[in-house]
Amino acid sequence: MSLDGKVAIVTGASRGIGADIARYLAKYGAGVALVARSVDAPVDPRMPGNMKDVESSITAVGGVAISIGANLREAESVRSAVEQTVAHFGRLDIVVNNAVVVAPGRFDLILDRYIELMWQVSLRAPLLLMKEAIPHLRAAGGGDIINVSSGAARFPGPGPYANPPSGTGGADVMYGTVKSALDRATQGIAMELQEDEIKVNALSPGGLIKTPGTVFARGLGIPEEGYESADWMGRMAVWICEQPPTFTGNILFDGDFRDRIAHL
Repeated sequence: MSLDGKVAIVTGASRGIGADIARYLAKYGAGVALVARSVDAPVDPRMPGNMKDVESSITAVGGVAISIGANLREAESVRSAVEQTVAHFGRLDIVVNNAVVVAPGRFDLILDRYIELMWQVSLRAPLLLMKEAIPHLRAAGGGDIINVSSGAARFPGPGPYANPPSGTGGADVMYGTVKSALDRATQGIAMELQEDEIKVNALSPGGLIKTPGTVFARGLGIPEEGYESADWMGRMAVWICEQPPTFTGNILFDGDFRDRIAHL
């Protein structure tokens, strides 16, 4: 599989899942626009990582990447990220919506500003990015949108509940809410765009991916074996781009199709 000549934009690419997906797309030939707030230093020192380091890791092995600073809470910043990507590379073929915010706390105690922050970054920004990218994907003759979702989007089912959440329950409620909405948007937009040969799919890890953001939000009390690597998500992103235009509207849960990415 070669992505030579393709151009991707990856949000939340300064660390974690976004960085891994960006590296894999670049490894297989795509030019990658890294989008996040942390350009050459982390915005929050408790969550290490920055785009310039990710960019350097890509270019050091012959890949092509640029870093675009953006505040995804701002609609104009989202638009500008797409414009800068197309201005630099001349096209856009792949969109990866990965950026997310998780604010800890029970729902009845979570601060209003965190509710705003979570939905703005984790849902509104992906919707805006897809909307801004669609004309460029059409101009390229098709392409891929990959939304990073979560097993938290699955409904917990009817009560009563034997083990109700405590501590970070609010984060799970808000996080699951925005991710379930993103799953619905993924399939709805896939229906609208299938005639344009633009595939829209979601990657939905069921376990905890070890990223600086997850460790920070969940605390340091989870043992090492409680996390899983994001490596498979990078390979899955490439695998999705390999598929024909009919492979669209899928919510790919953790473990699905892993046997098919062994070659990547």
